[in-house]
Amino acid sequence: MSFFIRFAEGAYLSCYCTRMISAITLLLCVNLASSILPLSLLVRDCDQVEKIDIDGVTSFMNPNFPSSYNPGTICRWVFECHVGYACRLICRSIGLPLSENCSMDKILVSTQSGDPTVDGSRVYCGGMTINAKSEGARISMMLIASESSLGGRFMCTVRSEPAIYSQRE
Repeated sequence: MSFFIRFAEGAYLSCYCTRMISAITLLLCVNLASSILPLSLLVRDCDQVEKIDIDGVTSFMNPNFPSSYNPGTICRWVFECHVGYACRLICRSIGLPLSENCSMDKILVSTQSGDPTVDGSRVYCGGMTINAKSEGARISMMLIASESSLGGRFMCTVRSEPAIYSQRE
């Protein structure tokens, strides 16, 4: 299976993968593309960085909400909490198209360092719920929709909470 990643200037990166490893290959292509080109070219639809006040809460949703996002949408959100606080990301109602190994539309969440390139992220698709806590003071999320996507919707909140970590989280 071949797929293309389209950039803001109309450039394309072509990637080839098999069905079994397509999600992994897509992540590698996105990481490769973001290392070759500035991430601002990859994230062409929305790119938000927001600081969260102590005990603060903010909400965000897909572009076009309450309607579905468009095919080929790529968006990134980065949230920064105060030192000594963690960011908690909660998405209760995710309605992304379900695909094998999340090979089509997906949400990537980086909790380790809130890496804006979402390196080392967890992948979500379909109707999953997200409840993730940052390991530091930053968390990031990226939506990657395929060019043949039927679209999807989601609404999430991020809140600041004391950075007390247990082994359960």
